Amino acid sequence: MTYAPKFIKPSRKGDESPKLSNEWVTLNNLRRIETSIVLDLNVLSTMKDVMRGKTNLAESGLEGLVSFFNANSVFITPGFGFSEADKAYIEDLVITYE
Repeated sequence: MTYAPKFIKPSRKGDESPKLSNEWVTLNNLRRIETSIVLDLNVLSTMKDVMRGKTNLAESGLEGLVSFFNANSVFITPGFGFSEADKAYIEDLVITYE
C-alpha cells in the first residue's frame, strides 16, 4: 500500500475544522488571510525519498499534495517535523526540504 497523505485540517479546540481546499485558500487570499500548512515527519520523509530518487512522485502518494501546492498560494513549513528524529536524519531532511 502506498503512502497517501490526506489534506490536513487545522486543529483548534472548540473551532469547527474546515477542509483544506482550493476554494478555501482562494477565499482566505481574498480576505488577506495567509494559509500555512505544517508538514509532519512522515510527509517530510516521503518528500526526501522522492528527492533522493528512492521513489518517484506518483508512487510516493504525494502527487496530489504537490499539485495542490503548485496550484495555490500557500506557505509550507516543516513545523516540528525536524524535531521528531535524530540529528543525522534531520540534516538530510533539511537539505532535501530546502
